[in-house]
Amino acid sequence: MPDVLDGLDCIRGELIGKNKINVLKNCYYGPEPSNPATGLLWRSNVDEILRQWNGASWDFIGPSVDANWTPTITFGGAAVGVTYNAATTLGRVSLKGNWCFFSGRISLTSKGSSVGNVLIESLPYTVKNYEGAHSATSFFASKVSYTGQLQTFVTPNTNEINIYEITEGGVLTAITNVEFANDSDLIFSGMYEIEV
Repeated sequence: MPDVLDGLDCIRGELIGKNKINVLKNCYYGPEPSNPATGLLWRSNVDEILRQWNGASWDFIGPSVDANWTPTITFGGAAVGVTYNAATTLGRVSLKGNWCFFSGRISLTSKGSSVGNVLIESLPYTVKNYEGAHSATSFFASKVSYTGQLQTFVTPNTNEINIYEITEGGVLTAITNVEFANDSDLIFSGMYEIEV
């Protein structure tokens, strides 16, 4: 069990008012505590989410997090030989309550040798595990070939963005490594409800 931290440490210096800081003095920052007392607040060092123990399970409290994140790409679930321009492969994320707002860019310098459907991976929080949690994303692609329009969305219970093409006739097909170049460039943004 980690050491008890001051409330300001637990919420990483966010100013939330004197009364709330007094409550948060019984808060842990670190890995999930074992045998927590009812009412204990815990901020995970993995996902930065603040939770409170209700005696049986953790209740989501709802943090406000603004941070950088690094998106990645896979082809058929692998990324053998994929390389990025580090200066332009980056992202920003804001977590407001249980909603994640994100933007990112992936600039390839090599698409590598993996084959199969393309996924943008490493979204910073898992999408809610609920069929209605699919969420379309805004998307720009350079040096990616496709027919009709690109369609992109996050999938429930994953940390992924799917990339499809749809023809004017309504035929939907997953984009694969074949449609990518070694210097493809992707810019994207969106929002989704997280799994808590």
